[in-house]
Amino acid sequence: MSENYKKSHILEIEHGNQYVGQFRFDPKTKLVSINYAPEWLKNGFPLSPHIPLTEHTDSFSVKTFLENLLPEGEMRQLLLGKFRLKQFDLFEVLKILGRDIFGGVSFRAPNAKGRPPKPIVFALDELNAPIEKEMGVHSIFWKNDWVSGLSGSQVKIPIILQEDGDFRFPDSENISTHILKFQPDDEHRPHLALNEFLCMRLGKMIGLDVAPVDLMQIGQRPVLLLTRFDRIKGDDGEIIRKHAIDGCQALNIRPQYKKEKNLGSWHEVNHVRLGLKLAELFKFTEQCRVPTQAKLKTLIWVLYNLCISNYEGHGKKISYLITKKGVDLAPLYSLVNFEVYPYHDHELALSIGNEFIAANIKADHLILLCRDCGIPIRVLKNQLMTITKDIISKLSVLEEEIPTEMPLNKDEKAFIKGLLDNIKGHCLHFASCANNL
Repeated sequence: MSENYKKSHILEIEHGNQYVGQFRFDPKTKLVSINYAPEWLKNGFPLSPHIPLTEHTDSFSVKTFLENLLPEGEMRQLLLGKFRLKQFDLFEVLKILGRDIFGGVSFRAPNAKGRPPKPIVFALDELNAPIEKEMGVHSIFWKNDWVSGLSGSQVKIPIILQEDGDFRFPDSENISTHILKFQPDDEHRPHLALNEFLCMRLGKMIGLDVAPVDLMQIGQRPVLLLTRFDRIKGDDGEIIRKHAIDGCQALNIRPQYKKEKNLGSWHEVNHVRLGLKLAELFKFTEQCRVPTQAKLKTLIWVLYNLCISNYEGHGKKISYLITKKGVDLAPLYSLVNFEVYPYHDHELALSIGNEFIAANIKADHLILLCRDCGIPIRVLKNQLMTITKDIISKLSVLEEEIPTEMPLNKDEKAFIKGLLDNIKGHCLHFASCANNL
């Protein structure tokens, strides 16, 4: 293999202005590796618990870590079509999207730096036409350019919110600070943006560590504006990356195994449970900087998801921040009530005491959860009673969180009433379960 050929399959890895090392892909063997730079080996931190600070890294662990950074599902298929890729080529996709992805590192081709690009500044209303045109196949293009490199399958675009309130797209030299999450044109999931906004704000109102979120409007379409927890503004105003991994990366699990029933809930495959399990996430807290605190926050995430009927609380909906000091749980995000959507799968992504239907969960299932995950029963009982009580006390004022410049129409008011009634019903159910522990 010639030296030039080798270079064509190398990407440089950076953490802000720090050089981390190289990502290497061997097109013959299909093996990949991350080769840490000597200085990073001395003073850096591992990008994942499964990619330790050593000279040799495991190909499967590297591939799994990187696959979890990239789009899934229809987003992935659109990416392949846009760039005329015959199959999902990890190296090529990283080369395209790697400048502004989830977490603290970026990927670029060697010697890729050039003149700083001209900023693309826009007002929110300018997005309305592209959204209306593209929403059926995801709004990920701006004037024929791909603008979304975020993992997952939902419609979201990374943007930069400037000091003057204007927005701009990230580029090769400037990373995003926020994420725009759109209301899809889906009759089976109406008012999804409003739903997530209220569930996120409710969590904040009861004192949970929740990523900041605002509700905005583009044309007639509600849009969520999420502040990225993997970005922070430095003293000089520069945006600094914070390294983060999600639950799948933490456990070295590929994204298609993010749910316990990795093949789905259809009758023919309902028995197959090869995916991530809650006990594994609780076990991982032992690797965190403050294990007892991480275990408690993980428990709160599980219980809050139950109370708000968030059935999509899987391995990519929980994350961790990594520094040289260690691993800490990141703020909560993607909190949505899915029971208000009759056509959505109503099974929990991760079972509670071997039960996937939230309404069927009783005290016995919570006791099994405690046994499997190493949680004292009294701790779960106290947390569940506190969470349910706090949620019920805030439901009557939750609607006041909606910006006054976004008056609600009749359908939205009816949706909110159904959402609040559903959450209250679940809280009463789980408060009863807690009393029986």
